[in-house]
Amino acid sequence: MAHPAWGCGSTDVQLIGGKTKTTLNLNPLKPFTLVNHKPAGKQKFMCNKCGKVWEQKI
Repeated sequence: MAHPAWGCGSTDVQLIGGKTKTTLNLNPLKPFTLVNHKPAGKQKFMCNKCGKVWEQKI
């Protein structure tokens, strides 16, 4: 099933940009992980088949 925002319906896409949010790790069970990185806001994707570029919130 194709995603409506993808246009061509391909699943061959790549992430080409977007903002990330960095926070300190507060989990005592993972002592070697100092910070966590998560995508924030809209991310930019590109279809590898047709070349279409779009933004989507993850």
